[in-house]
Amino acid sequence: MVALLLCLAGPGRARCLGVGVVLFPFMFALSPAAWYWQDGRYDCYLPPLLALVLAVGCAEGARRLHRLPREGAPRERPPGEGAAAAPAPGAVEPEPTEHEPRAGLPGPRAAARHGLLMMSAVVAISVTLTVAGFFHLIQTAPQIFTSGWGDPDAPTLATISQLEAAGVTTGYADYWVAYKLDFLSRGRLTITTTGYDADRSRSINKKVAASTWPAYLFVPARKSGIDGTQYSAPNLIIGPDGVSESTFLAALGRLGVPHRIIDTGTLVAVVPYEPISQAKAQFPGVAGP
Repeated sequence: MVALLLCLAGPGRARCLGVGVVLFPFMFALSPAAWYWQDGRYDCYLPPLLALVLAVGCAEGARRLHRLPREGAPRERPPGEGAAAAPAPGAVEPEPTEHEPRAGLPGPRAAARHGLLMMSAVVAISVTLTVAGFFHLIQTAPQIFTSGWGDPDAPTLATISQLEAAGVTTGYADYWVAYKLDFLSRGRLTITTTGYDADRSRSINKKVAASTWPAYLFVPARKSGIDGTQYSAPNLIIGPDGVSESTFLAALGRLGVPHRIIDTGTLVAVVPYEPISQAKAQFPGVAGP
């Protein structure tokens, strides 16, 4: 917070950094790229901005502590210097260097270096105390953070094994379900989309359309927590073309098409035993009879 206030009080680019940090939450909330997918992937731009604010704020704090002139600003004369003899016309007054500072005053570079070292020490101590307080507060140890690590795709891999064991190798599903199953199965499953769902592969479409018993995969509402971590936000996933399992089963019953159901836990596969028109099954994005 101190570094942010120093940036806001500073000149030029330092102030721009401070204003950027202040405006970031509002810009993030207003951006359609942030809220459309209902996740926080675009907040990754904030940490580097905060790092710049911390560094520039420390430099600005060091400058203010030592009253150093900004780059390009006229240098003030110390008391008593005005009584010195004026230089001859046309003569250029030599600037003091870091090795030859004015009497009683540190060189600008040396003072800036000392200030930065002091501010760095303050930051290091603050971070150390914060981390120590965090561990003391929650009574935890570093190994706890890694104790639950494992394969994040384990539920989907188990689903793939169950589908293969049941003889399901082709089918239709929601966009996020279909292509993840294709990828993680390394091509053993061929699942595609239909209707309004985005289509990424014509060759996969042809293989599924030519198969004898394509399955229709649905996300059960009772497993919304697992499906949310495996595929996407649960309210965005239902089934192929946005059709729910209950709607599809009702259509099969109305058309008199026999079927079998395979429940893998994270997905439910419905396999019709007869060819079925997706238009007659009320898939909204499929045109024609």
